[in-house]
Amino acid sequence: MSIVCMSRPFALFGHHLSCSTASRALSNHGRSALFGHKPVRAPAGRIANPTVFAIRPRIRARRLAYVRRRAYVLVTSSPNEEPTVIVENAYLRIVPGREADFERAFRAAQPILTGAQGCMSAGLFPDAENDSVYLLQVTWRTLRDHVETFPDSEPGRRFAEQIAHFFDSAPEVRHFDTTDVSAEPATSTVVDSFRDTPDPRLRDILGALTRHLHAFVREVRPSVAEWEQAIEFLTGVGQTCTDTRQEFILLSDVLGVSMLVETMNAQHTGTASTVLGPFHMTESPRRALGDSIDLMGTARPCVISGRVLGADGEPVPGADIDVWQCTEDGFYDVQQPDVQPPGNGRGRFTTDQDGRYWFRTVVPSHYPIPTDGPVGRLLDSSKRHPYRPAHVHFIAGADGYQELTTHVFVAGGPYLDSDAVFAVKPSLVVDFAESPDEADAASYGVTAPFVHAQFDIVLEKSS
Repeated sequence: MSIVCMSRPFALFGHHLSCSTASRALSNHGRSALFGHKPVRAPAGRIANPTVFAIRPRIRARRLAYVRRRAYVLVTSSPNEEPTVIVENAYLRIVPGREADFERAFRAAQPILTGAQGCMSAGLFPDAENDSVYLLQVTWRTLRDHVETFPDSEPGRRFAEQIAHFFDSAPEVRHFDTTDVSAEPATSTVVDSFRDTPDPRLRDILGALTRHLHAFVREVRPSVAEWEQAIEFLTGVGQTCTDTRQEFILLSDVLGVSMLVETMNAQHTGTASTVLGPFHMTESPRRALGDSIDLMGTARPCVISGRVLGADGEPVPGADIDVWQCTEDGFYDVQQPDVQPPGNGRGRFTTDQDGRYWFRTVVPSHYPIPTDGPVGRLLDSSKRHPYRPAHVHFIAGADGYQELTTHVFVAGGPYLDSDAVFAVKPSLVVDFAESPDEADAASYGVTAPFVHAQFDIVLEKSS
């Protein structure tokens, strides 16, 4: 919970404090902790970037502890104990016309912020009504990690250097304790039950999961019958999983969670990443460059070729490329074990000395994700279609580089604008163009005319 002075009096533990009094008490509190800028001049009757009080539950002995300049935290026990899990909301106003440049700069600088001491997560959200305004939301383990440790640290200076020059004015920064003051006592009791978890990351995850799950239940207020139905649904998802089918991945996909996790952990300068999907359930056979992954002998030949490059544009020889796809009819080998031979539509290739790869295949079709299980029933009940646009899966990696999971989508096909798992990115949509070049066809071991798609993959080096 955060207490800030607005245009009218507010109460702190039952005592009213006028705004003018608060202004004298809280003004001149120093630079914005994240960006190092002085607060902007506020309109009359309002404090810009107000100093924040973070309040712990179960207050026992109240006292104000000095943190940094005129910033104070209300603590309840020893001087070394701080309020935990603080959400920083920074409202950023960007120079008009520089929004795209700022977004690229932020994506490049985000790992600096999330790698800083005490930073648990960071997300940037555009304002729905003003293109030049963004909300930067950062979760910190403690308030001190942000207002005292981060600004003078090397990550803090580097982060500010990369994005602060885009600001049209100094950010407005506020902090919020994640304690839900409306929560039932059971929530804090459950969170507290995990306090002795040895792994601090696991302890944070379990606490956040409990808080958010309890908040969801309080918002939805399910009946007992509805909660039992939810348990039955998740039980059914688990029971549907087999050695060749992963219904939980499918559920994660259709809820957009898989794509969210991929985006949060994506490369910043290389090829865009996307979801793994539920059909990477068997090992792809090792094949030589130029081999066909079409074991069905389909008449219409297709060649996919390209290069694996580093972010500096240099070729990456010896890179490993794992590919898998459906047939022209929209089925993976594991879906038709009595029709397709094992390994059909799959292959692992190694790039040559110039970082090149090429293989023969068929043009894949759009297809529906499996709808005969709980996830299919979920889509049906919500009137959502189950279709994915035509695509080929890739996993690419090499020594010294980050592994990349991505797709190449067939341009011009249906469902590119409504993928059931939200995985389409414009940079991954590629022309599968028909070529009449007989010499080119002969070099790939096919006959003209043939379909040719070119897809270069750019990998970032490992940190």
